[in-house]
Order: sequence, then C-alpha cells, then structure tokens
Amino acid sequence: MSDEHAPIAPSGLSRVIKCPGSLVSSRSERPQQDTSDAELGNVAHELAAHILKNETFDHALIDSEMRANVKIYTDFCKSLNAESNEWVEERAQIPQIHPTDCWGTFDFGCVAGRVLHIVDLKYGYKWVDVFNNTQLIPYGGGVLHGLSYTNLVSHVHIHIVQPRANHKQGPIRSQLLTRGELDTQLAFIKSRVDLALGPNPELTSGSHCYRCPSQYNCAANNGAADNAIDLSLNYNPDLNALTMHKLGSDMINIERAQELLKERLISVKEVLQYRIKNGEQSTTHESIEYLGNRAWSKSEQEIKTIGAFANIKLTEEKLLSPAKAEKAGLPKKTVNSMVSRPTFYKLKPINFEKIKEEFICPSS
Repeated sequence: MSDEHAPIAPSGLSRVIKCPGSLVSSRSERPQQDTSDAELGNVAHELAAHILKNETFDHALIDSEMRANVKIYTDFCKSLNAESNEWVEERAQIPQIHPTDCWGTFDFGCVAGRVLHIVDLKYGYKWVDVFNNTQLIPYGGGVLHGLSYTNLVSHVHIHIVQPRANHKQGPIRSQLLTRGELDTQLAFIKSRVDLALGPNPELTSGSHCYRCPSQYNCAANNGAADNAIDLSLNYNPDLNALTMHKLGSDMINIERAQELLKERLISVKEVLQYRIKNGEQSTTHESIEYLGNRAWSKSEQEIKTIGAFANIKLTEEKLLSPAKAEKAGLPKKTVNSMVSRPTFYKLKPINFEKIKEEFICPSS
C-alpha cells in the first residue's frame, strides 16, 4: 500500500465540497498522525488484501477479533462472484473530476453482469454514510474510465463494509446508481473542485474540519473555535428563567461549541507532538515516551498451544449477553425472566423536515 497522496484525493472530497478553500490550504506537508487506531486500520486493510489475493500475512496486531472483522469484508467481496475484471488495492485515475490530479487507491472492485461493484472497508467506529458517498462515487467513475468495455456496464453498486461500527443497518451498506446518476454526482463534485481551484475559494468551518490537515492554521476554524471559547466562558444565565425554546437552542449551540473545541484540540495536540518529536523546543510541553499494555505478539493458536504444554489454561470463559444466549438456543421467555432493562433518557433535536415528509401530504 502506497503512502503517496493525490493532490485531489477522493478521501478528502467530502471536505472540499463543504469547504472549497480547504483544498489548496491543506496541500502543505501534513504532520504524521502517530495513532494506534490508524495503524490498526492499516493492518486490517493489508490483511484483507492478502486474503483476497490468496496470500499469507502476519502482524503483531492481528488477533482473532481482527480476523473475524476482516472476514465479514472478504466474504462479502467473494460473494459478488466477479465474472470478469477484479481489482484489489488498485489505483484509479479520475479525469471526470480533474484531468491529472485526482486519483486514489480503492479497496476492492469487480464487474458482475452489467454491474460494477466498488467495495470499501472502513475499520473505524465512526459511521460512514454510503448514500452518494463522495469517495466511492469517484472511484466508480475512475474504474469506468479505465474499462475498455465501459458501455456494457449499466449500473455502479457502491458498498461500505464497517464491521466494528455497530450501525443500525448492519456492517454492510450499499447504494445502487445508474450511469446517469453516477455522472450527475461526478459533475457536481467536479464543480466544487473547480471552485476550490479558482480565485479566493471560501473557507467554511463545520464538522468537516475534523482531521483537516490545515485545521490548525485555518482562520475560519480558529475563529469559530475562539467564538466557542467565548461562549463557554460567558454563558452563566439563570436557566430556570429561560424559555424552553431558548434552552433548546442554547443546548444546540453549546454542543456545536464542544465539537469545535474538540476538533481544535485534536489538531493542536497532533501538531505540537509532531514538532517536538522533530526537534523543536516548547516552553509549555515535552514529549514523554511510554510503553502501552503488553499484548501477545504470536497468534492465538500458538499461545493456546504453549499454555497446553505448560498445563495452564490461557483463555477465560465469559457469560453470554441475553441476545447471544437467545441466538445460542435459550428460549426468549426464559431469558426475559432473568433480565432487567434500565431506562435512560436523552435529548434529541426534533427533525422538522422529516415530520413534514411523513405527515404533510402534497395537494393533488
């Protein structure tokens, strides 16, 4: 897997669409993200690629949980029954968005019948929406551009496999697009990229600032974060005197402020750590090296074998959850007689647009 990044990478297009100014501002060298989560995701992708290529691969971070999660992805890819082309970790050039600067490496693709499938493994916990996904749609366009028989493909089916996210729709989520729908989406993305490459593209702060390479040096984001700090420091009203509407709107604003501060803190930490590790001196912080918890560096089967030779059981039995007990065969009535379910309450913003769709019928 290459560490090379395209000037206009598909993985960053969702941010460019919302903040055109972020494209040019983030082209400077980014600090390396020294996180265990990123390494875990990279290893999972390497394991998946080797399995799909029928190759062996081992790494200290691979355990039974990772193998089980990756298997969900590889089994799905194999189930697509590719009839002709099949690609694993291949680069796609995407001239529909930019003649030379837009390209990227997609996880898996194949053609089955008249359908092009593009599959992406997401190993993180943060939910990723498959609907009009601005990373996978460009990959679909790029693969179609490279096919010599592109006129035989009528649809593009994009899939996200996210085994650890506990999404309500399950670990696999898909969207089927016609060629016309795909072209419409590509044209829209291109229009936003053209705007980003034009004179004085707008910088806009928002949730898309998360992990933006130039977040730490962005006037829009820093200004929003400074306003969030001011809001948190100056907010001290008599809450009982506020109207219900004011309480609700304040909650929305404060939660937004928390997100902005969280995003800014992540960026500041990463940049400060990176610069200290590269020799710059700080008057406020130092970088301390420490060791994490010990973890087995051998496979689970090897550890069990060693334990068996030493006559020591190295696995622990764990009580199944009520849901898993039912799946194992325990009658639901029996399970319900032995469980309790605490009640919790949480506040959720009202989705007025959804209410309109459900209850207000258009006039005939």
